[in-house]
Amino acid sequence: MNRLIALWSVVFAMILPDAAMAQFRDQDEVERHEERREHNEDADEHEDEDEDIGLSTRDVLTFIGKHMPYTRKTLDRLKRTDPEEYEERLEYLTEDIECYYEAREEQPRLAVMLLETMMLENRCRELVATLNRTRDPKEREILKKQLRGKLSQIFDLRMKEREEELRELEAEAAELKGLLEKRAKNRDRIIDRRFNELTEGEDDDLEWW
Repeated sequence: MNRLIALWSVVFAMILPDAAMAQFRDQDEVERHEERREHNEDADEHEDEDEDIGLSTRDVLTFIGKHMPYTRKTLDRLKRTDPEEYEERLEYLTEDIECYYEAREEQPRLAVMLLETMMLENRCRELVATLNRTRDPKEREILKKQLRGKLSQIFDLRMKEREEELRELEAEAAELKGLLEKRAKNRDRIIDRRFNELTEGEDDDLEWW
């Protein structure tokens, strides 16, 4: 961008009077100021979003109790018997739940699948824990069958998640392709618009980049 501005400055110095060049320099300074202001505003917005995402331990435990009661019982036990393991489990569960809430705002269909997957994965952990404590061969076979069934469900959900993500990427790519084609057809108009913007005024429909 700096190289482009420098090049335009040389061109205008050759073809424009001093008054026009002064106007160009003043407008360029205003544009740089606006870019810095917009960058700072975007950074502030991202910081506010990050602050809004955080969940309290109480929120996380309430969510787990509602959607994953088996896991809530395990956490209650770990809190008494193994506080370190309790903190580790709570930490990754918090991350998963925050991902779910983020997706729910912008991708509700994906959020539903993320929640189902989260519930199934935690149920698998509970089955594995029970399997490791069980010595009866028949009970172990039952638990293994249940575990395999849950893993099969998780795989299918993961595939649906990827398909949903792919559809969104394809939609974004199609939109971008259409925009590029439109800009290619209007190449001269866009260049003229930028030229006029730098020397006279603006036309928002044909912005530079």
